[in-house]
Amino acid sequence: MIRLSLKGLIDYYVTRFIKSPPKILSITDTIEIAKTKSICRFGDGEFTLMLTDKSIKFQDNNPELKKRLFEILSSNNKEICVCIPDIYSSLSKFTIRSREFWFKIIKRYRLITMSFLSHDKTYGTAFISRPYMIFKDKSNCDNIFRDLRSLWDQKDIVIVEGEFSRLGVGNGLFDNAKSTIRILTKCENAFDCYDELLSSCSQMDKTKLFILAIGPTATVLSYELCQKGYHALDLGHIDIEYEWFLKGAKVPTSIDNKSNNETGSNFAESSDDKYYLSQIVQRIGINSNN
Repeated sequence: MIRLSLKGLIDYYVTRFIKSPPKILSITDTIEIAKTKSICRFGDGEFTLMLTDKSIKFQDNNPELKKRLFEILSSNNKEICVCIPDIYSSLSKFTIRSREFWFKIIKRYRLITMSFLSHDKTYGTAFISRPYMIFKDKSNCDNIFRDLRSLWDQKDIVIVEGEFSRLGVGNGLFDNAKSTIRILTKCENAFDCYDELLSSCSQMDKTKLFILAIGPTATVLSYELCQKGYHALDLGHIDIEYEWFLKGAKVPTSIDNKSNNETGSNFAESSDDKYYLSQIVQRIGINSNN
């Protein structure tokens, strides 16, 4: 059973019944927006980095990162869809495990986040890349992943990921792309490599679609790439969610040979997948031959 402190209960009811929640699109509608606009996602990790001096598991707190996240959250760039967690109206759609997690986030951040979210703005849902594990009703997941895969169908894509993330490897998630190349960087503290990541990505042809999965750094990189005329989608966690969907997993589990910050490590540091290795065009901040 979930228990809130008196302050938590007051915060919850004030923001639930006095101040109206922000407008947040469904996963399906956010996917539709992502066909033409870049996506910048904010979750519990980004809020922690913005609103506290604490670090998160895979990213140290950084004043410049904090500043950039605030800038993006308040952006009115029409080519960018800012995505936030759809937790402000009701948590009934989530599993018990997820409800407990998001109740804790509500208790910490609900009032302060709602104070700087705009009620004149419509946000996408940050759960665009988390459509499976956290929801009670998983009956539409097949259609959601089909719609997600349509975003890169027959497109030339650039995957920017942590060195052991291996998005799409072994599960066919990106097999419908026209071509795939990869830029690998550090699994932790990717923001340390931000300038080099931006420089490398900025040398790519603007017809390419960027798929970013590098924690909070992806939020900033997607924003700045969009400013430069690229189409970039911050879709962290999408691969691991797809793996869980394919396996019909009921709880988060490790996936062989892939890094996953939620369940710990269960991967080989090197890969002998020649097709995957042939897609890697640059390693930034790492010396691995994975």
